[in-house]
Amino acid sequence: MPFALNRKYRLRLESIHGGHRVYVDNVKLLEARDNTLTQGRPGLATYRAAADFDNVLASTGPQTTVWADSGDGGSLPNPAPYYYGNPYDPEAGDWIWANEGTNVIFRQSSLTEWGRAYAVRNSRNGGNLTVEARVRIRAFGRGTDPWVGLAFRAEEDYDNYTYVAMRRSNTVTLRTVYGNGITQLGSAVQTISPGVWYRLRMELVGNQLRAFVNGRLVLETTVGASEWGGKIGLLTYHAQADFDDIRVVTP
Repeated sequence: MPFALNRKYRLRLESIHGGHRVYVDNVKLLEARDNTLTQGRPGLATYRAAADFDNVLASTGPQTTVWADSGDGGSLPNPAPYYYGNPYDPEAGDWIWANEGTNVIFRQSSLTEWGRAYAVRNSRNGGNLTVEARVRIRAFGRGTDPWVGLAFRAEEDYDNYTYVAMRRSNTVTLRTVYGNGITQLGSAVQTISPGVWYRLRMELVGNQLRAFVNGRLVLETTVGASEWGGKIGLLTYHAQADFDDIRVVTP
């Protein structure tokens, strides 16, 4: 990138989940992964250069795990925060906890219409949020472009939420549902194969909404300010799927 003297630039460095991204004037220029440094202080630096710095903002906010359901060892984690022993309320579909070796996975087996299971408790009222899970599509049904995905900020009536979906059309999409309307926020090409485990993640940091597949950033968009709180959800549409290692954090 060419730089001009005496011009102001908005420079941003983000470090989240071991992923590091550099933005100049809100355009992403660099991305890398490294877990060598896990803590420290922010700083301003120059090398053989004179510079002015202004409007410096350092947002630390260490990650807080809202909850994590791993099922490792063949049983669910401590059931204390769960409703009747289940951290999710299956609102549609055919959901069961299934054993797979020494692991327990959350399985949705219906191929018709919707499969929806929402977390029993709220994830966070506004602010930054990340939801991720290992997702395995077992089969696609006959619906129009079936998909499997994750949602957050789902309100009590579940008419308003944002979600990421992996689709039979070999695409990943970010969408917002508000009442009876659906707004597509972005779409990217991604090979999606039934029977394969994918790590799917959606994060909101400030007004930047991003989707990741297997740790790779596939979609990024800017969204308007919202005070939605709500719950996370596991979603399927004309698809059977398994969910595992579900994790919600505030980055």
